[in-house]
Amino acid sequence: MWIRRNIRQQEVLAPSNEDEPTQEWVYDEVYFQTTADRAEIEANIDRYWELGSDWSPAVPMTDKEMIAKLQEELQEAKANLTQARTDSDMAIAELTIVLATMMAPTV
Repeated sequence: MWIRRNIRQQEVLAPSNEDEPTQEWVYDEVYFQTTADRAEIEANIDRYWELGSDWSPAVPMTDKEMIAKLQEELQEAKANLTQARTDSDMAIAELTIVLATMMAPTV
């Protein structure tokens, strides 16, 4: 959906100095995607203008960007795995101490 506002004619200088200035239409414009119908948009034009101002299309990543993202995710997964292993080792050590204490003969 395209929305335009502040539509006006503006004088534009001709490419060469000999030509007369011409008039062209200028405007502010936003684009967004929606399932709303025209009546809904016209009833809430300011809200939809803001939606269009904030909207950005989904642009596919380049190969380099995808590789960089995957490498970052891999590093994060490695860090999480290392932390999980450390946590597991600590839990085993604590359980070993508790079991050793429980199995020790009491005097």
